[in-house]
Amino acid sequence: LYSAISSINCCVDPSKAHFYCIMIHSDEDEKDKINFVATDCMRLGISEKKATANNSNIPNLMVPKKNADHIMKLINNVQDNIKICYNESMIQVSIGDTVFYTSKLLDSNFPKYQSVVPNNNDKLLEVKTADLKESLRRVAAVSQANKGHNIIEMTLTNDKVTITSQDSGYSSTTNISATFSSKTKIQIN
Repeated sequence: LYSAISSINCCVDPSKAHFYCIMIHSDEDEKDKINFVATDCMRLGISEKKATANNSNIPNLMVPKKNADHIMKLINNVQDNIKICYNESMIQVSIGDTVFYTSKLLDSNFPKYQSVVPNNNDKLLEVKTADLKESLRRVAAVSQANKGHNIIEMTLTNDKVTITSQDSGYSSTTNISATFSSKTKIQIN
């Protein structure tokens, strides 16, 4: 649960109050998985976790981000299975007989994010995590130093990823080795 929420946490923008939450749900087709989703309408974070047999069809549970942050702090180093109970208005996180956190759920609609996620994606990008983190950190440093509204671009080719940030005379470019299954170069802004 901790890794699921932390991996999408950056996609929640506090200036967009109606999206200041994390949605937890299951799909009818894959009831053995729980989806954790966050968006600010520019970024979309999705994390899937395996669920036990007690998982039936979990509806869209809208957990306020502040409460999701509290849950993450409480369960950060927990190794045991975590139990999530809910009703129409509340969610409860517990381990064994100990209730760790109870939160009110938001009563709102989450965007239909599945419509923007490509189906039958046959492209696979493989990079070393440490290389990608370091490259993004370097490029983001220029972005933060300039405090502009620049865009970070990623260009994917079959043997490398080029990451670039450019704004008001400042720029940073870095290349990392990669394996990309597409024969076509792809640029992501």
